[in-house]
Amino acid sequence: MMVKSKRKSYKKRQHIQKVKGRRFTDEIRNLDLEKVLVVPIDGGKNSHKALVANYFGDILHDSFEFTNSATGVKMFDNILKSISSSIVAQKVIIGLESTGHYYENLYRSLTSLGYDVAMVNPTSVYSQRSGQLNWCKTDEIDLCAIGQVLIDNQATETRLPENLYYNLKQVTRLRRDEVRKRARLKTQIRVLCDHIFPGLQNSDIFSDFWGKSSILLLENYPTPSSIIRLGAKRLARFFKKHNTKLGLYTTQRLVNLAKNSLTTKATNLEAHLLNLRFKTADLKMANEKIRKLNLEIARYLVHTPGILLLSIKKVNVPSAAEYLAEVGPLKQAGSAKKIIARAGLNPSRFQTSEYERANNPITKHGSNPLRNICLVISQNLLGLNPHSSRPCNPYFREFFDRLVGEGKDKRLAKVACGNKFIRVSFRMMVGRELFSPPTWKKNRVSDDPLTKLKEFLSLNKAKELFEELAKIAKEQLPSSYCKLS
Repeated sequence: MMVKSKRKSYKKRQHIQKVKGRRFTDEIRNLDLEKVLVVPIDGGKNSHKALVANYFGDILHDSFEFTNSATGVKMFDNILKSISSSIVAQKVIIGLESTGHYYENLYRSLTSLGYDVAMVNPTSVYSQRSGQLNWCKTDEIDLCAIGQVLIDNQATETRLPENLYYNLKQVTRLRRDEVRKRARLKTQIRVLCDHIFPGLQNSDIFSDFWGKSSILLLENYPTPSSIIRLGAKRLARFFKKHNTKLGLYTTQRLVNLAKNSLTTKATNLEAHLLNLRFKTADLKMANEKIRKLNLEIARYLVHTPGILLLSIKKVNVPSAAEYLAEVGPLKQAGSAKKIIARAGLNPSRFQTSEYERANNPITKHGSNPLRNICLVISQNLLGLNPHSSRPCNPYFREFFDRLVGEGKDKRLAKVACGNKFIRVSFRMMVGRELFSPPTWKKNRVSDDPLTKLKEFLSLNKAKELFEELAKIAKEQLPSSYCKLS
């Protein structure tokens, strides 16, 4: 659909490449560009390749290979220092293509030597290579493309997180992987239950199919025949022995269900029972892993302004930690607008002199993990999570309903709420504020962050950690909150 263009008044640009370009030109404006070194590096698993050129692209040292080791980095450093001293270099621009994870240790080694290393997005290298109508790919071509990206100031301003934020990102991503593995395990166990004990999942005997009682049953008496042989009274004593709340009435219902179950003979279930035994053991291990990761996440989160996000109703500890881990240090993040663009949640735009296309999709460029957690948080704030029966956050839900009422697609409205969360959360963390929308006069939309932290620790069987973590968290909370508490 094409609509008449409505020209908006945008802030006048001061530079073709905006602030980033202005900053770069200010750095090199008064330099002798013959003495500005451009050093592209193509990272690899066991070795890396680099070349040295000046800002005009004249190669001063042909491409050379150095190993992914301390000796290799020392060799690179010696070559670069030799060239720098021979031409009296005024500035050194090093660019490292951020492919996979191979570049990370090299990046940290070079920064520890005092070099300012820019990370080059592989997409920029591909675009540079394609722009020259060169469809070949070799290390030499890649090095030249990386070098041209540096000369054109197209390297990213992203820096690898260090210490706290690096560890937080690794732990939250590990937790996300474990949660996905657990979800797959649960699906596999459900399939096995359909083979072994049809109808068990559809009954209302267990309020939580993944609770203690049901797992005990699957581990010890998974087949209808074993339940019938045991009987209701002995089954009730078994559950009582393991400190569960299932009484005689419930176990009698379970026996009746077993008698009516459309199962098969035991010889056909041997492989399924073995598989179920393994899967339930894996599930218990996954639950324990996630519990321990939750505690590590809480330990890291209290040292960051992310603890402020717990004051937003429907934002929990793992969500706040994962979001902040993907955003990184706020000084590097820059602004809420940059975070939205990095998440690929900014709308694309198609505009000509007379027309501008309406209802453009989001770009979906940038960080997939950041985009994913923003949309998960948006879904939770709006109460759209099918696995949760908890109410929504009224502040964000009203915003969503208003957009939908104005004719916006629900999916776009969900994205808009995610972007609103990014703007609100950025302001909260930068200003060290709790969530308290000034225009909201209705029911409560905020929570006490320390109360939420205490509940989270209690849920993960670590109440004893609360006093220690609360003391650290108060350093991130507003002074007014600390006085009240």
